Amino acid sequence: YIDNTYELFGMRWKGRLSPRVGISHPITNNQTLFFSYGHFNKRPKPQFVYAKLNPQSAQSSYQKFGNPDLDPETTVSYELGIRNQFTSDDVLTITAYYKNIYDYVSTKNIIINDGRFIGKSFISYFNQDYARTRGIEIEYKKRIGGWFNGKFNFTYSVATGKSSTSDQGYLVATRGLQETISENFLGWDRPITASANLFFKIEKGKGLFGFGKNILDNINIKTRLFFQSGKRYTPQILTGYFA
Repeated sequence: YIDNTYELFGMRWKGRLSPRVGISHPITNNQTLFFSYGHFNKRPKPQFVYAKLNPQSAQSSYQKFGNPDLDPETTVSYELGIRNQFTSDDVLTITAYYKNIYDYVSTKNIIINDGRFIGKSFISYFNQDYARTRGIEIEYKKRIGGWFNGKFNFTYSVATGKSSTSDQGYLVATRGLQETISENFLGWDRPITASANLFFKIEKGKGLFGFGKNILDNINIKTRLFFQSGKRYTPQILTGYFA
């Protein structure tokens, strides 16, 4: 912790640059190509940093100790897309994206071989895993007169990595689970999401379906429809029984 931090006004701190850039270039009067690149940081949860830093709080055999030297999880994001405006009331946008998540927080069982603590072990948090997400997003915006506008969105994505949760190493140490060394679908992966945001407006004095002024007018209706596929799963195949 001391080696990886700097001192300022009697306090320890870390710093990290997060470059971001975005480019948008018109192809035709109604078509635009855009690209973006950026680094985004996410601070680790407080329990990952401060849990049980006081040795007197240790009571059970398997405890998760905080690590003050944790770095933020960093997402490096790439995005490339094209926006088409067919008419003044119709816009279609297609975007492909790729995200790498570095310094993904995970737990690990540590065995101490120093001084009077030889053979002792404890579980703590470390920046050792990674994850990545890639996919394509299609968005369509539609407007009809002054009474309707809507946005329809469809996304297909794939999220893979070594572990779906920071407790993966803890489960390996306490429950005898096998440690994962290959890249698999993550537990929070949702391949398909679709949504529709609809806005209906009936202006004051115009009425509805031929009704006159002040009858079924001056009404705003907002509706959101959402669909999401379930989690991915790995099927289990029975190969035999042990005696």
